[in-house]
Amino acid sequence: MIIRNKEVKLRTRGHNLGIPMLHCTLLNGSGISTQDLVTELVFAVLGGGQKSNWICLETSKEGIPVGIGSLINGLNSCAVDVDLHIHNPKINGNSSSSPSWITKPKNIVVDYCKDSTLNYHGLSKDDIILFEEPTGDLSETFKFLELMPSTKWIVSNNEEDYLPLVKDYQRSRLSWAS
Repeated sequence: MIIRNKEVKLRTRGHNLGIPMLHCTLLNGSGISTQDLVTELVFAVLGGGQKSNWICLETSKEGIPVGIGSLINGLNSCAVDVDLHIHNPKINGNSSSSPSWITKPKNIVVDYCKDSTLNYHGLSKDDIILFEEPTGDLSETFKFLELMPSTKWIVSNNEEDYLPLVKDYQRSRLSWAS
């Protein structure tokens, strides 16, 4: 696994909206070992003068990197809370569509993708399925997702298009795009 960038900034999506935390974008590839990566990130979070023990791990558009479960377990064992943002819910490697690590982060935000290989049923009530600047009618998608306990969050500047939909479904949110 490779870290593309690492910076402290405000969380812009999810339940931790507005909290300053370390953000790291993860890529597939052979780079640093998981143990060394955990050590580096724990020292960056707990020893970097940050006021919270949160870290936001963001996957790239390439999909979920191999070894993310071990990374999350390592960070959790060092008292670092993980907020995971999955930009492309495509499972890479030998992982199943319902990986065992899916319950390990405190919060997960998943960008919705119709042909995802990630099982959305594995998400908890504290997790979010994100629709970033959607186009078209989402009513069929929301009917499909209605059985899932996670929050459905639409981020759009077209409030009038999606407000009726959000009103009709429990655990739905609508916010302005930035």
